[in-house]
Amino acid sequence: MAYQFSYQKILDVKQIQEDQKSTEVVLAQNELNEEQNTLSKLESKKMNVLNNKNTSIDNTGDMLRNNSYVNQVNSTIDNQKKEIQKKNKSLILKKDELVEASKSRKILDKLKESDMKKFKIEQSKIEQKELDEIGGKISHKKKENKS
Repeated sequence: MAYQFSYQKILDVKQIQEDQKSTEVVLAQNELNEEQNTLSKLESKKMNVLNNKNTSIDNTGDMLRNNSYVNQVNSTIDNQKKEIQKKNKSLILKKDELVEASKSRKILDKLKESDMKKFKIEQSKIEQKELDEIGGKISHKKKENKS
């Protein structure tokens, strides 16, 4: 008789849920990385403008444009930092959900292991009983043949 875990379908669903949560974590991490790369690019632009600001200012109009651009970049950097905070919170939530899904699946895995051990022990008892019966029949036949 083959072993069949009575909650296998539930375990399969839990595994699928865990896989989905894992994928969500990877996607959230990728989004966070993209946002951080965008922030780095913005900060790099700002640094380039500030570094070029000292060498290329010919008149007050250029200075005002550069100043306005730096202020705009600073505003964009602030918005980007807020977006990174949101993505980071989302990532943390996704990781927590993954941990919970993993715990749920592991509980069922342990239940399955325990159930399988019980099944194997029961199978061993059945096999031993059958072997004992066969041994008893053989012994009984030997006694009958001797008499």
